[in-house]
Amino acid sequence: MENKIDRKSVGLRIRELRKKNSETQKDLANIISLTPNSISKLENGEMGLTFDNMILISEHYNVSLDYLCKGEGGSNPLETLNKYVSLDYHDISGVTDNDTIYPLPTLSINRAYFEYLIQTANAKADKNIPEEVKRQWLDIEIKKFNEGIIHDAYEDYASVIPVKESIIHSNPNVLIAVSNSKLKDV
Repeated sequence: MENKIDRKSVGLRIRELRKKNSETQKDLANIISLTPNSISKLENGEMGLTFDNMILISEHYNVSLDYLCKGEGGSNPLETLNKYVSLDYHDISGVTDNDTIYPLPTLSINRAYFEYLIQTANAKADKNIPEEVKRQWLDIEIKKFNEGIIHDAYEDYASVIPVKESIIHSNPNVLIAVSNSKLKDV
């Protein structure tokens, strides 16, 4: 597997991000402590990025290192989030006797991300676990998430129907049904 980073492509992405944010080469140079001439060389592929500068640029433009280095992933947080979470309306029928169709919002969540969210919520909610053990648990969940994403390729999703919290609080039957449900079963 070849991991060569094409300097010219990286430079073009940096130029695109800089221009999209209405910044000059001098603006970017000030942010990452380089000269405008160095930014020009970066953008033209004549100079490579240090790891520190890759991180500074990706954080400044709020893009992933994958996007900056390889052009993969989202060029903004919304594109990245859309890989993991989406909301669509699905027609649901059979709820009443008259076959009325109800368009219900359905949240689809990448299963690896969903499992991560469930486990981190469990770790945070458990008051009997020492903080150090919680941190270790969360580190393990992050590793499992990253491995799941690598092997899953965003293909397995869990679907849930989001319900406003006020609806749950105002209807005891819904509250009981929701509190008895197990998110792992989704």
